[in-house]
Amino acid sequence: MKKLSLSEFHAFHGAQFITLDHWSVPESYEDPAKEIEQALTNLALFDQSYFAKLRLSGTDAADLLDRITTNDLSKLFVGTACDTVFSTPQGKLIDFCRILNLGDSYLLISGHPDYNHLKDWISRFITIEDVDVTDATDAFVWLTLMGPQSLSLLKKLSRTALTRFDEEVWLTYNDSTFPVFKNDNYQIPAYNICLAAEDSYSVAEWLLDALKEQSGSLAGHAAFEVIRIDSGLPRWNSELTSEYNPFEAGLTHVVSFTKGAYTGQEVISWIDAADRVQRHLMVVELKERPVFKPPLPVLFNEDPIGKITSYTYDPLHKKHLALGYIRRPYTADGLNIQVEVDLGSRRIRGGLKQPPIKR
Repeated sequence: MKKLSLSEFHAFHGAQFITLDHWSVPESYEDPAKEIEQALTNLALFDQSYFAKLRLSGTDAADLLDRITTNDLSKLFVGTACDTVFSTPQGKLIDFCRILNLGDSYLLISGHPDYNHLKDWISRFITIEDVDVTDATDAFVWLTLMGPQSLSLLKKLSRTALTRFDEEVWLTYNDSTFPVFKNDNYQIPAYNICLAAEDSYSVAEWLLDALKEQSGSLAGHAAFEVIRIDSGLPRWNSELTSEYNPFEAGLTHVVSFTKGAYTGQEVISWIDAADRVQRHLMVVELKERPVFKPPLPVLFNEDPIGKITSYTYDPLHKKHLALGYIRRPYTADGLNIQVEVDLGSRRIRGGLKQPPIKR
């Protein structure tokens, strides 16, 4: 089992750990309901360093990335970040990543916990190009700051007049200088913090002290899953699979329709031009906990209309939340459709809700 660079930090501060895709990660620190409330109303800090990280270097790295991902990376200047999708030639999902331009190289924060998942895909496009792909998972710590007071905290730490429109800020603590990037993929304000692993313990303590001064707290995976699902954000091996395309996953905000050719562009452009999106990712509020793990069929008037792909329980609002792919006719605004999740011997009722973020 793999341990996070900040594993001892989390243990010292009372984390209870679970195993997540071969990683030991904090599930919660005290009460998941309180951690969810902190994220929604104040401040919460999550450690998501279990995401695989790749460093791409070489003179052809920028050109290669632009040719095999959906976003326009020509606007990715040094010290900035953007989201992008890796897709198959058929326009299906391989990965949803954040890419950071470090100047001498590019750092990719994968949506997958296994470095080889994305490395193997990228490597098949390298022939004579000057590109080196290395595993940087253990070299960096990836934190996510969430909550309405996130900007206030960053203003205080950076001593700059930030606004909600600023996409990045650099913080300095002792001899460590590191970037913070805005992340608009959640229903609440959020920022990603990228730290060198060797500096991470002291910086994490500094961040936690600042967090506590504003009555914020650390938060674990249980709270994050509630926020992720309620925000309609896809996750690896659940919603991010080669069965779906960026339109269905709600990721068209990272698809460029004006840049040059990239892998999957022909199909993605055709889907857009012909309006052939077949299904959409929807939040499903269930009446009770399903006894089986997703994927599970979703029915409307006995007709199969999709499936749920993720499930979690929200202890703050006492709700059973799921995320799933639903056929397009049932996903329009204001329909308030009631569905059933088929468990075989019985069914669970639920209601469909569009994700709050129009990505």
